[in-house]
Amino acid sequence: MDEKKVEIQVQKPTTVEIQKPKVEHGDDVVIIALVINIIDAILKFIAAYLTSSKSLFAEGIHTSIDTLNQAILYIGKFIILNEKREEIELLKKAVNIFS
Repeated sequence: MDEKKVEIQVQKPTTVEIQKPKVEHGDDVVIIALVINIIDAILKFIAAYLTSSKSLFAEGIHTSIDTLNQAILYIGKFIILNEKREEIELLKKAVNIFS
């Protein structure tokens, strides 16, 4: 048999630095989203009451829990950015896991 040799060139992976965009008014968007989610949850509960819909009631609970999650993440972000302590490192890891 005739053996063929094949050369494979492997390039070394390059590292690229990715810069995050600076957002000056990012907190405003989070607050607006929180308010809209709260209004959405209230309207879903009102509609569930008026229509006796169990699925709409479940949607209201789901929206409320999503809003609570968003509020907890916002509070965690606020604490991380405003306090520099060693204990905050654990909170940073927890926020990164759930965000």
